[in-house]
This record gives sequence, structure tokens and C-alpha cells, in this order.
Amino acid sequence: MRTLMLQVQLELRLLAKLRLLLLLPPAAGLWLLFQCADVGLPASMDVNLYAAEAHEQLMTYLTVLPIFLGVWLIRHDTMSSSYEWSLSLPVSNRTMIASKWIAGFLISTLFTICILAAYILVAFRHHVSWTSILTEVAHYGLLYELSFAPAVALGIVLGALMPFRFALPIAFCGWVFGSIFVPVYLIEVFGWYPMKAFSLNQLIGGLNADLTEAWSYRPRTAETLLSMLFTAAFTLCMLSATGAMLAKSRPVLRPAVPVASFILSLLLAGAAFTPYLDLWTNRYEQFDRLAAASVNSEQARPHDRYRFKLDRLDIHAARLADNSLELQAELVLPTDGGALIPAAPGVSEVTPYSEGRITFLLNPLFRIERLAVDGQSVNWTQENDHLSFDAGALRTNTDKHTVSLTYTSGGPLQQWSHDGSGEYYQLFVAGDSVFLPSYAGWYPIPGGDHLLYRSGGLQVRSDVASLFHADFSLTMEGFGEEMIATIPPSAENASSAIQRFEQRDAEAPSIISGAFTTVRIEGEPLSIVTTPGNVVESRIFLAKLHEKRVFYEQWAGASFSGLRQIIYFPLAGSFDRGYSMTGTFAVGDTLFIGETKHSNLDSYRLDQVVNWMLFGDTVNYQYWVNEWDDQNQDMLRTYSIVQELRRAISYYLPLKEAQVDTDDLQFDFNTASPLGTRMKQMIDGAYAEGDGELVKRVLLRFWKQGLHIEDYNAGRRYVYMGDSPMYLFPVITWDEWLQAWDEEKGRLIDNDR
Repeated sequence: MRTLMLQVQLELRLLAKLRLLLLLPPAAGLWLLFQCADVGLPASMDVNLYAAEAHEQLMTYLTVLPIFLGVWLIRHDTMSSSYEWSLSLPVSNRTMIASKWIAGFLISTLFTICILAAYILVAFRHHVSWTSILTEVAHYGLLYELSFAPAVALGIVLGALMPFRFALPIAFCGWVFGSIFVPVYLIEVFGWYPMKAFSLNQLIGGLNADLTEAWSYRPRTAETLLSMLFTAAFTLCMLSATGAMLAKSRPVLRPAVPVASFILSLLLAGAAFTPYLDLWTNRYEQFDRLAAASVNSEQARPHDRYRFKLDRLDIHAARLADNSLELQAELVLPTDGGALIPAAPGVSEVTPYSEGRITFLLNPLFRIERLAVDGQSVNWTQENDHLSFDAGALRTNTDKHTVSLTYTSGGPLQQWSHDGSGEYYQLFVAGDSVFLPSYAGWYPIPGGDHLLYRSGGLQVRSDVASLFHADFSLTMEGFGEEMIATIPPSAENASSAIQRFEQRDAEAPSIISGAFTTVRIEGEPLSIVTTPGNVVESRIFLAKLHEKRVFYEQWAGASFSGLRQIIYFPLAGSFDRGYSMTGTFAVGDTLFIGETKHSNLDSYRLDQVVNWMLFGDTVNYQYWVNEWDDQNQDMLRTYSIVQELRRAISYYLPLKEAQVDTDDLQFDFNTASPLGTRMKQMIDGAYAEGDGELVKRVLLRFWKQGLHIEDYNAGRRYVYMGDSPMYLFPVITWDEWLQAWDEEKGRLIDNDR
């Protein structure tokens, strides 16, 4: 060991003479600082998001240096004819090779240290919590070392194989292959995900969800550990190969030993790769099983005709040590004269998916162990994502039936999927990190076509739970982190080990947990659940939202309590791909907002949240929900000015009340309708005459009537949509506006007398 340490010191002294090399690690740290220097509004203030992109770029280019370093270490003396005198040194080949690899690895680690030191500095400056900082440091530090360790060994073995003039170009090709070709083409383009074990860039070709610090790397802990095992074995294999080649120019006492060592290390690397390959084999088998349970997008049918009502659903979910789930569900199923009650509007009778059977949707990853109806065990059929039992099991002497189920995931719950844009999880349980969206079928969904469909990959049908309303009660056991659900927590929460959530007449709930933090400010009832890097931006957003709330609550004379929380973080690698990374969608009293660098809690998102508070939807006032036709003489009688009214309330009214000069404001209530301009002129004229109260009363009158727009486009993205309306909205004509204006004006005159 003493000889090895002395030899490492010698190699480090030689490397220290390469002055330019020692300047590169601080330069890498400064580059990360530069990338995170302009963090601030109107773009995202999440420094971890900027750092994640900087890490990805750094790792792409930095791996070339350890490879070149490995070539130089082995060629400058040991494999050079000018250093034949070194053959007489009392140092074994193993010590010689090991010392060079350790020295190269230590120099490469300087990059990791400088980069992470720069990150700590910038994260601390942006008030990121120390827990988050240390977690990010551990995560990225491990990934850098996993890339640098085999890169140095690759350079050493290439330098041992051929002279300097050939080794350097081949080393460059090795860098291109390992850092760019494998992750970008073999993994991202061709979808050969097991090749990640041979990638020198761990941040490309993966989950895209490294941007999501909440849980991005937690579901793949097993994959990371197996990758580390293979990386260590393969690095040893390359060093053993170097020893076998070095033995030709630097003879050893037993010539067969280096060759035997190389063969054994090669077998060891193969053995280490086997469990990693098994992991991917299981994932692909699960993917194929789920794909078999899905349909092509062209074959997808609307859920509505199959949906039926439930009065209540109680779920008890227990997480086991292997991240599997054991669940018990109790459903209260109402009937009318023995027939199921349709849940979809406009449907008079439920169409059975299978004749004579009551059919629920349940994720194929779960297996039913017991099913009882009204206390009596019954036979069931579980085929793909459909769970059914004989309709005759429902007693005819009552219109309320209790269906009890016991089911389990039978193993770690991770639904992995991939498409042309990368890999992602559709649901998972990974320790304290949980992602269980309502549409994933982790509890029985009453009626529907399918949970999944195939379109460029395996996609979820997020509209499957859109009309599922009932009294819900969730009991989650065995989860250490505080869980976040789209229904409120119960006042009877016993401990962090058993968490309960319940709500009457609620939308089908989703539940998540991970490295989230809840942000609140004084006086504002709404909270934001987000990642640690978004705390400052969330506080700023809540302060602006509170100003809006105070204004509109004074105007309306009512409080806005429909929205309880916002969940804001990068959605990449988790939620339904149809929402994309920048989606905004609501589940019950919870609004999910996807984050990227330029899609954040800006003024546009503020308008969406205010829209939700005022109207119960996130349809922007600039959307063309209906179309004005200049050729149609009946437009004044049939055209709905709902968007003009919404924009007047959510955008123009605060400006006029704040006495903002709007004469030069480029403004049109709705570019599809000339009525917007006429409405603006009436409002401007009223405020110019000091009649702002008239405007507020007229707008308040229509607001009380209801200006909600149902956005069907947000949930239905399939070819079967056909001629179905994209939006459902109230029809409010221009004549109604004029009538309301005259009536409220008359009331004001009467009040002044």
C-alpha cells in the first residue's frame, strides 16, 4: 500500500506540471456560475433548474478530459521507449496501472469539486435549503464520478493499445461514442435504454426528469446501484486488459496471471451486467404487458357510455418494504331499479362493457385477491385493465350496494414507459416518493373504455377519471414523507405513518409525495406545493395573487375558496405526456402547473390562477371559444360574449380601477369579435364620466350568473373526438349586455335620488 501511495504522489506531481490542466476545474465551476447568474423573473427563479441544464452540458464535454488524461498517463512514461529504465523500478505492473488510474481519477474529481462548490455558492445565494443543496450535491457528485471513473480507464487501455499518434484520435472517437452517440442516438433515438450502462454521460438519454428534483432519481435507485456495480466491474476489466498488454513490454514472473486476471475481470463484468439487464428485461416485459392491455388511438372510444355512478369510495393503501402496495377498497354502488346509474351527462342508460357484467377499470399491475358484493364473496374476471363480476350479484331488494376488494401490486410498483421523447413513469412508489395520479387506475374506476392507448408510445388516457365524482376517503400507511393529495387531509390524521384524506362529492383524487415544500404567506389561504428551488418565486407569486384576491373579494362581496393549493414543479418524466412539460390542469381544488425556464409563475400563470378563482377554469381570455362570422346577420343574437366579459373582469377592470391610462393600450377584448371593442368603449366612457360603479355592477351581475367555460380540449386528445365541442360555455348575447347596462344605470340613478 505504501508503494502505491508513493507512486500516486509521483503521478500527481507529474500532472501538477500541466498548468493549463489545473486551470480547467475552476473554469468549469465559473461556467456553472455564469449559467446560473441570470436567474430571476420573468423567467423561472429555480436555480436547481438552471443548474440541472448546466450539469448536462458540462458532463457532455468534460468526459473528454479524463480519457485524454488516461492516454497521457500511460503513454508518457510506462509505454514509452524513452523510459526503458523504468523497467528496473521495484514497482509491480498492478501498482503502476492502479496509481495512474487513481491519479487521473483524483484530477478528474477536481472538476466535480469545483462545479459543486460553485453550485453550493449560487444555491445558498438564492436561499435554497441546505437539505436540498446537499441532496443535489450527492446526486450530481455521484453521476460525475460514475462518468469519470470508466473514462480514465478507457484512456489508459487505449493508450496501452497503440502509440500516442493513434491513441489520441481513437480516444476522441471514444468520447464521441460514449458521451454523444450512445446517449443521444442509441438511447434517445433508438430507445436502447440498457445501453445507459455504457454511456459516459449520465444526464442525456435518461428520464429527462433530472429537472424534477422532487423525485427524478428516486424511482431509479435500483437502476443506479446496479449501474454503479457494472461500472466498477467494467472499469476493473479495462485496467486488467491494460495489465495484460503491459506484461508484454514489462515482463512479469507469471505471464499467465495478467491474462487470467483479464479473463476473470471480463467474466465479472458480464456477471455484474446480468442483474442490470434483468432489470431492463422486466421493464420491457411489463411495458409489453401493458401495451397488450391498451388499444391504438384509432380504436379508442369515449368513456361516457360506460360510466356509472359511485356514491363513495374508501381506500386503504399500505406500502411494504419492497415498495409494493397492498390495498383494500370499499365502494358504495347505487342502482335504480337494479340498473346502474349513468355518470356522464346526456347518457340515459349505461352500456355494459361486457354483457351482463359490472365492469371497473383497474391497472393491470394490480391483482385481485378477494372481491365481495354486499358481504358475499363472488367470482370475478380480471382481463387486462377490466375487472368485472356478474351483475346478478347485486341484490334486488336494495338500491345501495357495497363492493369490497382486496388487491396488491405483487411487487415494487413502478409503471415505466417510453416514447419518442424519452422514458418516464406513469405511476410509482419509491420509498417516501410517491406518484399516484387519478387516471392511472390504482383504485377501481367505475366504467370506461381503457386506461391506456398506443400513439407513438404507451400513453395514459387522462380523461378516464374526469367525471368520477364521489365521497372519497384515502388512508395511506407506511409513507414517511408528508403526502399531498388533491383532496384535503382529514382532521383525524393519527401520525406521519398513517395519513388520511377525505372529501365529499370530490373529483377522483391524485396523491404524490417527495422532496416538496409548502409555501404560504400571511393572509393568503392558498398555498403552493413546490420544490425547494422555487420557494422564493412562490412567495412572490402568492403576494401578487393576494393583491388580486383582495381586489376581487371587495368587488364581488364574496370570498374565493374554490382553489386550495397549487402544485408547481417540472412535470417532465411524470404526469400525462398530453399535458407536456408546461401544462396547467386542475384536479378538484388543486391546480397543477408545469415548470420550465420560460414557463413559470409569471403574469400569464397569475392570470390563469385568477381565472380559476373567478370562473372555475383556466381558459385564457384570449382563447377563441366561439367564432364570430361577419357574413352571419344573426351574430348579434347568437354570438356569446362570454370571453369579452371574462376579459373585462379579469384584465380590464383592475386597470381602470387603478386609473391606468388605457388610451394607448393595445387592447381588444377578443380579436375574433368586434363586440369587444364596443364593450371597451362603453367601459372607457363610463369611467371618463365617473361612472365606474356602473361598470362594476354590470360585470358583477354577469359574474353571478356564471361565466364558467368547460374545456373539453384539455382532456380529450384522441381521434374519436370528431365533431365534439371543444368548449362548453353560457350563451350571453350583446342584447343582454345592453339590457343589463341600462337596468343597472337606472338603479344607480334611482339610488341617487
